[in-house]
Amino acid sequence: MEYLQKKLTPLPHKPGVYQFFDANHEILYVGKAKDLKKRVSQYARPHAVPEKTRHMLGAATTLETIQTASEFDALLLEAKLIHDLQPKYNVIAKDDKSPLYIAITLGETLPRILQLRKSQLQQALQEDLLQMASKQAIFGPFQSGRTVRDLLRHLRHSIPFCTQKRRTGTPCFYTHIGLCNPCPSVITKMTDHDARKTLVHQYRRNIIRLRDILTGKSAGILRQLDKEMYEASRHQNFEHAANVRNQLQNLRFLLEKRYDPSLYLTNTNLGERIGENQTQPLLAELHIVYPRLTRLSRVECFDISNISGTSATGSMVVAINGIMDTSQYRKFRIRLTGRPNDGAMMKEMLTRRL
Repeated sequence: MEYLQKKLTPLPHKPGVYQFFDANHEILYVGKAKDLKKRVSQYARPHAVPEKTRHMLGAATTLETIQTASEFDALLLEAKLIHDLQPKYNVIAKDDKSPLYIAITLGETLPRILQLRKSQLQQALQEDLLQMASKQAIFGPFQSGRTVRDLLRHLRHSIPFCTQKRRTGTPCFYTHIGLCNPCPSVITKMTDHDARKTLVHQYRRNIIRLRDILTGKSAGILRQLDKEMYEASRHQNFEHAANVRNQLQNLRFLLEKRYDPSLYLTNTNLGERIGENQTQPLLAELHIVYPRLTRLSRVECFDISNISGTSATGSMVVAINGIMDTSQYRKFRIRLTGRPNDGAMMKEMLTRRL
């Protein structure tokens, strides 16, 4: 365990992937972390981990980490490494449950998004629905079912898709709140051939966009949505433009500083370089006032909020080397009383901070 203690000190409080190797440098286990230092430090206390993990730690002699720009990146990179390297202890880590895969049935006219265990996936691959595009329509394995559900739930706010099993002609519940549009259940029973063809195209376009995001091609999807919003606005279809704008905002929030996971394998310093790139626009603006400024290692942003003029609260968010560090976020309960005064409240918060 001496190697682990030495590795802990320089580890950052950043998201990333960690890998345990044995004496022959054979991969034993791959894991992802929202905070590498906190997660890996848990392995330094063998008495606090399950028996299978203690066996793995007993065989491990080396730990390697790859820092990523976000937890989302770490999740996709973990899945890619497990798929490519097949680490021994990832296979047996889940007792009676195998890891989950996300599969898209591109062989169907109206594709479905499936969450499958390994045995279910093998069965589905024998069917035409996945056989047509198996390599580009299967993502995983993901070690946590909860992670997969959270991932798809967040993506659905940007790229609507249907989860209804039976398609009866009645729109599903999620159609009414904008998370399934157009609804395949309605499309299936349409008699107008031209209208049906148009909606099939729209739905398949959504599914292809979802596939591209899961393979790290989010930049192209952002451009497509931006163009679609502009065209809808130009033709005065403002309701559609507003819907696309909301999808675009949700996707930008979800995909902020997220990249193709395979890039981390060819450039292990990519996480740090991404952070540096994120600070360049702000650094360029600050050069006007501070021409000698060459680097932004820490950026703090402050804001004030209140409820109808009461319960005022201040917040501070922090970026270290261009990457948001949630462990350093702070909340200030404003002590100033009387009428709302954002300037005075900001002064109080900054004074207390400094």
